[in-house]
Amino acid sequence: MPSNPSQVVTSLKIGVGDAVKWKNHNFEFEHGVVTENADAAVDDHVLVQRLRRNAKNNTWEFVESCWEQVPLETVEQHEPINGEDSNAPLAWDRLGFRMTGPSEFVAHADEDGAEDKTVPVGDPAFEVLSDSDDSMGSLRDFIVDDDQAGVFTRAEDSGDGFVNSMHASVRAFNAWQPISDRERDLKGFIQQMEHRAAMLDDNNRVQKGMAALDYNL
Repeated sequence: MPSNPSQVVTSLKIGVGDAVKWKNHNFEFEHGVVTENADAAVDDHVLVQRLRRNAKNNTWEFVESCWEQVPLETVEQHEPINGEDSNAPLAWDRLGFRMTGPSEFVAHADEDGAEDKTVPVGDPAFEVLSDSDDSMGSLRDFIVDDDQAGVFTRAEDSGDGFVNSMHASVRAFNAWQPISDRERDLKGFIQQMEHRAAMLDDNNRVQKGMAALDYNL
C-alpha cells in the first residue's frame, strides 16, 4: 500500500513527460519521466525512463538505455506537465528535485541536508516560477513584464558612499577567481542573469529609440 494514499495515482491519464515516483521490488523509491502515454483505466504498466544518481557531482540523470515498464499499482506519486515542457520544473519540484538542465536534477534532500554537498547552480531557464509564496504573500503587484520595465539608468553619488561602495563590489566580483566547482557555478549563474538583464534592457532601449549603453563602465 502507498505510504501516503493522498499521493497515489488518481488521474486515469498519464502523459509523456510527466514525473512519477514508484517503489521497486526492494520497496525503494525510484523516480522517472513517462515516455509513453498510459491510461490507468486500461493499462497495467507505464513506460518510464529512470533517474540515477551521479555520485561525482551529486546530481541525478536519466539512464539513457534504461526504459522500464513500471506497474501502475506501484506508482505512489504522479505529477503531470499537461503536455507543456514549461511545467516540468514545478512537477519535479513537487517530486523532490530541482531541475538544473533538461536532463539533470538535484535532490532537495542533498541541498537541504545537514551534510555540506557541492551541487550545481543550474540553468536559470529551469527555475520554478510562482506567482506567490506562502511566507511572503503575493508578489504579483510588484512584478512587471520585461517590455514594461523602465530602462537602466546609472546611479548618481548621493554623497553617502553607497554608490561608490556598490561599484567597488561589482569590480571585486568581476576580478574574483572562483576556486571550487560550486563557486564557478555560482559566478556563472550570476553572469548569466547579468547578461540576460543587459539584453532585455538593450532591447527596451532600442524599442524606445534610445542610444545603446555600455554596461561595463
